[in-house]
This record gives sequence, structure tokens and C-alpha cells, in this order.
Amino acid sequence: MQRPGKVHSAGLADGTRFDIRTLLSYLHDATKALESAGDSDAAFRFEMLYDYLKNHYNPSKPLRFENKHLGL
Repeated sequence: MQRPGKVHSAGLADGTRFDIRTLLSYLHDATKALESAGDSDAAFRFEMLYDYLKNHYNPSKPLRFENKHLGL
């Protein structure tokens, strides 16, 4: 008979949890703050990442970096 495997929660190392909606909200707020501060280049990068996560990210696949996510 096989012993049951150990179970680990899917949180960060310090026990903090966040989901994709929280990250999207952060990216949206950061984009607006950067735009109002006049840093349009950084705002554009945050907006590109926001767009990728909102419209193209598939949670069933691993998140892998690609230059196109940042408009490069």
C-alpha cells in the first residue's frame, strides 16, 4: 500500500496568497500612476503585461516570459 503524498498550499513562501485578479488590479493601478507621472514608456510596458495576462494568459499552462508580452 502506498502512503499518501504531502500536500502543499499554493501560496508564496511567507504564506501570502494572491490571484490573477489582484495582479491585474495592481498592473492597472501602476499603469495609471505612471501615466499621470509622465512616464509613458514604463506605463506602456505595464499595460502590455496587463493585456497579456487579461486576454492571452492560460492558467493551465506555465507562465513563460516572451518579449512580445512587453511589446519588445
